[in-house]
Amino acid sequence: MTSVAVEKQVTRKVSTTRLDSDAFLSKAQKVVLDNFNAHRKPDKVPELVLDDINVVWFAKVLGGWKCIISSTVAKGLLWEVTYASSRDEMYLDVYTKLNNIKISLGEDKAG
Repeated sequence: MTSVAVEKQVTRKVSTTRLDSDAFLSKAQKVVLDNFNAHRKPDKVPELVLDDINVVWFAKVLGGWKCIISSTVAKGLLWEVTYASSRDEMYLDVYTKLNNIKISLGEDKAG
């Protein structure tokens, strides 16, 4: 009886169409619109359109892109969209504002 060694070759799919900054922002805005409109209550909340959202922060992070998007319609919600270029994947995190607390610094200013 002979034994045969089988070598597994793992091939990782590598996309040649990585997103540049403009493509990422465009896709991120579409992801936010689609996510919000899919989960809104149509009888209570109007549909979100591109003019209703704003990119409030955008940066290149660890070889990918990340942005935070807010809306004038969906008040209290923030969307964080991350693009992992090494995996050619996007992630969406949705945050809601819990509260706004004033913290007085009083007379205790360094100077």
